[in-house]
Amino acid sequence: MRLNRLVILIIMMAVVISTLSVSVAALGTVTSCYENGIPNDNFYPGEDVCVKATGLVPDTCYMIWIQHNPVLADGTLNPCEDPSGCLEIGHTDANGNLSVTKIWTNISGDLNYYDIVLDQWTCESVSVYEFGKYNSTTDGLDTANDVVGFTAPVPELPTLALVGIGLVGLVALGRRRKR
Repeated sequence: MRLNRLVILIIMMAVVISTLSVSVAALGTVTSCYENGIPNDNFYPGEDVCVKATGLVPDTCYMIWIQHNPVLADGTLNPCEDPSGCLEIGHTDANGNLSVTKIWTNISGDLNYYDIVLDQWTCESVSVYEFGKYNSTTDGLDTANDVVGFTAPVPELPTLALVGIGLVGLVALGRRRKR
């Protein structure tokens, strides 16, 4: 009887979590590319690095940062880590797309990994979101794996909830079998 209640409670939690995830802002897709828009995640000395994005906040300015160290959720950005020498500015169209923007000309040969961050701000002043800090609900990040422009789909919250529910179910089943 207790196990049935536990299963019902877990299912109800999964439904609530899946409906909550709909209200969370989408991060969009940020991709490093060549000037012609072809995606690329391996740039060699002398090449130019560009970025493009889709699914961001429409009609919004973004400061484009290149970061050498991995960027974590709600992490502070460091302008000294930007090897291009300056921060670039991009502006999304009415659909939330950022056209191909050159962010690093004639890259060096250090062959390190970099994250590309699109930090939302207003053109008139700093927005209500913190400028110079990666905000996971409003800013764009090229990857979760610290590889320039590498697109790695991040599991959505409902997917993670299902994995968690499965693990809780296995633990409950294991405890029941012990008795």
